[in-house]
Amino acid sequence: MKKNIFKFFFLISCSVFLNQPALAQKNFEVTIKLDTGLVPQKMDYRYDDGQKVVMLIDSAQIGKVVFKGQFNAIYLSLNISYVDKSGIWYYNTFFLGEKPAIIELTYEPNADQLLRHKQMVNAQDVYNTNTNKVYREMNIYNKRDNMANYRFYQKYKTQFNSSDSLKKVYQQKVRSLQMRTMGFLKIHAGSYFSFWYFQHQIANNISVYKPDTADLIMKFHYFKTVFPQKFRQSFEGKAMAQAFESVITPIKLKEQAPLFTVQSIEGKTISLNDLKGKYVLLNFWATWCIPCMKEIPFLKSLRDKYSPEKFAVIGISRDIKETNLTNAISREKLNWSHFFDKDMNISRLYGINVFPTLILLNKEGKIIYRSDYIKDDTIELSRVLNAEI
Repeated sequence: MKKNIFKFFFLISCSVFLNQPALAQKNFEVTIKLDTGLVPQKMDYRYDDGQKVVMLIDSAQIGKVVFKGQFNAIYLSLNISYVDKSGIWYYNTFFLGEKPAIIELTYEPNADQLLRHKQMVNAQDVYNTNTNKVYREMNIYNKRDNMANYRFYQKYKTQFNSSDSLKKVYQQKVRSLQMRTMGFLKIHAGSYFSFWYFQHQIANNISVYKPDTADLIMKFHYFKTVFPQKFRQSFEGKAMAQAFESVITPIKLKEQAPLFTVQSIEGKTISLNDLKGKYVLLNFWATWCIPCMKEIPFLKSLRDKYSPEKFAVIGISRDIKETNLTNAISREKLNWSHFFDKDMNISRLYGINVFPTLILLNKEGKIIYRSDYIKDDTIELSRVLNAEI
């Protein structure tokens, strides 16, 4: 896998911790009404329940959808997006509690690309500057930097792939804005919006800016010292803390791999303990990840080259829907075990924040290879396997 094509997926907003005792889940119900200007087939609904991001499937009557479910977060955050006929993407996010909610959406073109609402019951519009005072003040506080970054991006976005220097300048601008925003959020640390915004837009935002270990340590310290205990000790707060820890101090080579026992999508038990005596390759991947799909021929060649008595492959999928995984397995003829890691249990256990990641265990269950996203897996992993088997 080449350095310039891997996809990041940071485990902050979607992490789950295995040793946390089960908490009483809260129930939610939301009715979403669409005006005639919105095309139902162009809508996308998903929510963060404090543990994972869930995609909602619209199977209700035209013009109205009703979703029900459970959540662990202080508030459930519901994200709704829409693509208009011009291909422009509009979005909005709403906080929901346990009371049945109603959101009546409308579409009108606007520079902010926000999806507006006509009426709302038992829901909070996160990006409404009239009702969200903290967000309004943050926009005013960051207005100059936001506009400067926006203009820079619009001017040079087509050159980022060919100019590392321009990309680095933009990354530094993003980082500077993050630091400025963190200073503002610190003043409003008692607001749930501040906690949520840090989690989703700063701790989880590395699509254009990849933080190093020192940066992550700084942000983790910020999290622990700025936000009050009611947020830090919440389900999502504990998940965020463990996600930071797993990324800052990942499992190293020659360490014993964490054991797990799960049910494969084929209904078979997969136990690392039972696989001792074999070399085991863990493939952390997803069908939405282009580099992951490009690695499939390489994995198939390894599966064909080595005897199942000596070498096992386990695919650990971070797909949003299990059907996407099962369809890919059938289509690509992937003849090894697969686990649908919908709650990110195994990804979190191994501190995986990039897809694809390949981890090879020796016969004693120790890690002897891990993707470093610099060297080519097809060369380096092949070299290790040839020397071992």
